[in-house]
Amino acid sequence: MATFPLVPDYVFKEDLGVPVLVSTFEIGVEQRRRKASSTRRSFKLNFKNISQVDYETLMAFFVARNGPYENFDFYNENDEQTYTCRFQDNNISVDRVAFNRYDCTVTLIEVLGEV
Repeated sequence: MATFPLVPDYVFKEDLGVPVLVSTFEIGVEQRRRKASSTRRSFKLNFKNISQVDYETLMAFFVARNGPYENFDFYNENDEQTYTCRFQDNNISVDRVAFNRYDCTVTLIEVLGEV
């Protein structure tokens, strides 16, 4: 499995979610049920003022994974753990801020299991 090729700027945003299904009935009563026994992380990675080489590396990695289709490993330096992730979005938006310098933000979602 491929590994995410760049180290993001710090601080990046890390979210931890618990998948819960909430059903609300007509009389206002709620029923809650966990959809999975584990939690799911997401990582919002910022890349500011990256070089042309890093920009091309990120774009090539995104295309090689077919956007959010293929999973890859992401090493989280905050907790020194490796997570299996995928891209959240079908596209990447990049701003060219100077000659051969780019800003970009991508969001990764932890993959808990495959169906």
